[in-house]
Amino acid sequence: MRPEPEPITFAMAPSAPPRGSSTSWGGKLRDKITLRGLQSGENERTLSAMGPPNHTHSQGGIDQRVMEFVAEQKIPLMKGVDPLSNIFIYFPHRLGELQKQIEDQGTQLQSIRESMQREIANLKREKADIEARKERWKSSAAQTQKELDTSKALAAKLRGDCERLTANLGAAEANLGEFQRAWDQQMIYHKQFEQDLQAFQEQNRIGELQRQQLQAEKDDEFNRLTYERNRDMAAMERDMESLRSDYEDKLANQNQRLQEEIKEYKVRIASYSHGSSAAISDQTFHLTLESISQKLSNIASYVPRPENHLFDPDLDPTNFLGRNSQQGSRVWPRFVRSVCWSVILRGFFHYPLGFGVFGTQGDGYLQLSHLYEDFSAASPNDPNTYCIPNDKKTNEARGFHFEKILQEIKNPADASREKRSTIYFRANVDQVTQDLVHALQRCSNMQLDARGPAQIATVVHDVGILALEMGSQRAHVMMEACSYGARITPGDKFKDESESSGGSDVQVDLMTQPCMVRMGDGREDLALFKVISKGNVIALKTGY
Repeated sequence: MRPEPEPITFAMAPSAPPRGSSTSWGGKLRDKITLRGLQSGENERTLSAMGPPNHTHSQGGIDQRVMEFVAEQKIPLMKGVDPLSNIFIYFPHRLGELQKQIEDQGTQLQSIRESMQREIANLKREKADIEARKERWKSSAAQTQKELDTSKALAAKLRGDCERLTANLGAAEANLGEFQRAWDQQMIYHKQFEQDLQAFQEQNRIGELQRQQLQAEKDDEFNRLTYERNRDMAAMERDMESLRSDYEDKLANQNQRLQEEIKEYKVRIASYSHGSSAAISDQTFHLTLESISQKLSNIASYVPRPENHLFDPDLDPTNFLGRNSQQGSRVWPRFVRSVCWSVILRGFFHYPLGFGVFGTQGDGYLQLSHLYEDFSAASPNDPNTYCIPNDKKTNEARGFHFEKILQEIKNPADASREKRSTIYFRANVDQVTQDLVHALQRCSNMQLDARGPAQIATVVHDVGILALEMGSQRAHVMMEACSYGARITPGDKFKDESESSGGSDVQVDLMTQPCMVRMGDGREDLALFKVISKGNVIALKTGY
């Protein structure tokens, strides 16, 4: 909507007064009159409005007013001219300028009149538009009233929100006060921290001085230690030179002794390779194994069966005694023999062909285990497993090595200079004896007969000698064992002590003695298999 124009007020110039009126001398000077000085180009002066000369006043009163006006406006006076005449000398000049301004304003007034006529026409058209808009405004006013009512309701709601906000603001101000108190306390802590920091910096400065002093002392100590080290190193080099000389002398003596032993070994190897070393017969091995089995049976008599004793799972892992408790004392000696053979096989035969004779731990075990790895090769039947090759050259080397150990143990040359192999063998015999005594003590609930340990030491030594004799043979002489659940043919490698199989295959319940077998003769025959001594088992009964 186009806004209505504001009314225009014109400042009209005053018309000239009629002749003969009281203002014929120029009218009342109600506007400020600017006079230009005629002397020396002075600045413009402003003459305040003055009334026309009043003929009723005296000439002295007029002069007084003129002089006051001239003095007030600082109008320069001309010589020989009274003040009033001095003022009106320039009045015609100023009157011409005012006449020209009036003519210019008349021209402007005519232009303004034309513009106002055009504006009036436009205002008439706009008035019609305003009337139409007024109707639309009336309809929108009703809608606005509805919106106003809604706004009032919203304002009431906002007023409630403001009240709640005011309450919250009060709580916030309370919290702010609490925060201010906490801040003041924190500032106290901060000041205390700054004081502590200054104290720490002072201590750090003192510490730095002490560190510099310690560094100087450290440098002095380092120089002293360097001097002493150089001195000690010189003495050590002299001692090392002396020790090197002694070691070279001892090494020369040992080389000479080893050369002599090598010559001796070459002679023995030559004799062994040409068959001069007699092989142990199968009958001898059989009798030796039977003798050991009989000694173990005698040892079983030294192990009484405890009443109501629960055995450890590692002694009876298959619950043989519990499953055969109805047989009474018949199964006890067999169980004891089985425990004895389990300890013996673990102590001397965990590696075949003599390589387990030094046991399962210690330096002797490491020596033979490395030797076993050197002799081993991939099995022809299974590339993932390794075994000792059954060929003439390997058999000769293996047999010679264990025969040498066997001779050193059976016939020690000098008791004061015992061979390492003898030390390893005796250490393993003692270890296996200790393990077997401990196992039988557990079986008897610590009631082992006092004669038992001596008998156990004897039979363990005999088993160790048997393991060396088996390893010293060119043929592969080995112990074979079977475990719970294995299927065997009675009379083949093992005999069934229960005699309940009737010649058919059976499952093993308990092994009471391993069997001894031989593969070839180690020279020409490398494949012939023979059972030297059969083992004993107890067959698993149906339902167990």
